[in-house]
Amino acid sequence: MMKQSIKKLKSILYNPIKEQSEEKFASLLSKTKKENPQFPQLYEIDFYRPFNNKTIYYSRYINNAAISYLNELKILMDSASILEKKYLINDCLKKMLPTLLEDIGKQIQIKKYDLEFINPQKANFQIDIEYKNKTYIIHYLKLSFIKIYLEIQEQYKDLLPDEPLLEVDLYLQYLKEPVPQKSFLKEAPIIEISNALGVSPQGNKKPEFKAIKDDNRLERKGVISYFDVIRNQERFAAFEEKLFANDYIDNNYSYCGKHGYLKQLAIITHHIIEKKYFHNFNNLTKKPITEKDITNFLEYRYNTNINKQFRTLARKPNEWAEFTDDHPWITNLPHC
Repeated sequence: MMKQSIKKLKSILYNPIKEQSEEKFASLLSKTKKENPQFPQLYEIDFYRPFNNKTIYYSRYINNAAISYLNELKILMDSASILEKKYLINDCLKKMLPTLLEDIGKQIQIKKYDLEFINPQKANFQIDIEYKNKTYIIHYLKLSFIKIYLEIQEQYKDLLPDEPLLEVDLYLQYLKEPVPQKSFLKEAPIIEISNALGVSPQGNKKPEFKAIKDDNRLERKGVISYFDVIRNQERFAAFEEKLFANDYIDNNYSYCGKHGYLKQLAIITHHIIEKKYFHNFNNLTKKPITEKDITNFLEYRYNTNINKQFRTLARKPNEWAEFTDDHPWITNLPHC
């Protein structure tokens, strides 16, 4: 199944894009059903608005194929052994997706599919419409490959052999093109995912949370251990109970993924660093503990990625001070 969905995406990259009438694409659109994700998506594409039936059709077609691929990967991962899971993730993130990103980057450069051709603020009506169509479709496909990469990386963070890549890394390492001033990806709104068996949850009672006063995942290279970084286990456990109560993490210690909460979690991290929840020095390595060590630890502990938001907010202390003022549970956390 996975081969079929990725084959659809590859066909757009490696084969000529169909040149059919607007009426034909309108007919195809009427037959296109939306594919639904089987797990919460963390990102959605926030690209220029499609400008005709062809670009609307291809953007939907690409979205559906990308979601199908992620759904099919999840089915395989849910039934795979640890070794099989590692193989699948390595094949996706180290081989297939880098190759696709490199190839699409080359095609954009060779065929000069410049984003300015489709930027509505720089509209040029002298440019051939088919060239504009192809430019839009190829860049939308590129963004879908980026989204797939980041979704897989976040969903299966525990299985990564190396540090996760940021969106900027994908542009510079594989696409070989400048990073856009504004990302064309944004945090996706939270959508309730239907139970595969159609069984409704029993009641609305929130699951019980039990704070783990120890590492909650297997040891990973580059991630400092719980006892080497946490200054006071009792106060940190109480803090994590607050994270759960306020819907930042679930009872499995994974970030809940609510829209806008990643930024808030980064702000909260700044706050607890100020309140001295972490050691300044690692007695094991005999080195100072840096803010990057702390965010790496929290990213791995909560199965998320706050480094980018954390670095951005470091330059905006007024913004996170304002947020904590509006959330008394954070300002009321005791110092360590």
